[in-house]
Amino acid sequence: MVLDLTVALAVGGDCLADISQVRAAPEVFGSVASDPTVSRCIDTLAADVPAALAAIAAARATALARAWALAGAQAPDHGTDAGTPLVIDVDATVVTAHSEKQGAAPTFKRGFGFHPLWAFVDHGAEGTGEPLGFLLRAGNAGSEHRGRPQGDHPRRAGPAARRAPTGQERAGPHRRRRWHPMS
Repeated sequence: MVLDLTVALAVGGDCLADISQVRAAPEVFGSVASDPTVSRCIDTLAADVPAALAAIAAARATALARAWALAGAQAPDHGTDAGTPLVIDVDATVVTAHSEKQGAAPTFKRGFGFHPLWAFVDHGAEGTGEPLGFLLRAGNAGSEHRGRPQGDHPRRAGPAARRAPTGQERAGPHRRRRWHPMS
């Protein structure tokens, strides 16, 4: 059911009821839960958020490992080792909010919104990368957040590196620093 909700978001949904877009194409998506069933599932997940997030992260890691295994030589981690590490590119972008949203703040570009930090697997010159994770931050979060020159980068890169199917901690996005998991 969480997968159905994810697909609903991917096709443009912005609320739980938009799962009806997925339900309208049973020949593509198969059977999809009813709105009351979706609502009960969300209530159950919300009752124990840490357990729900852990279960979703585990399912996501399993799916990513399977996809990379099926990709074979095209997988991002194919042929990686200590000499040629899997590169995780950590980058941020400004996202404008046109009204006051929770966590939005003035940006360095004199706007208002968010400054999320993303971690992508580097697929090399021909690839565009794939997202491993992100950290939603207020618009005023910068690269020197809280006086640390690396800002939130280790906070995001550590968990992102652990999501890589090999499960090995790899060199950082510039291959100069070891990222250490931060909880």
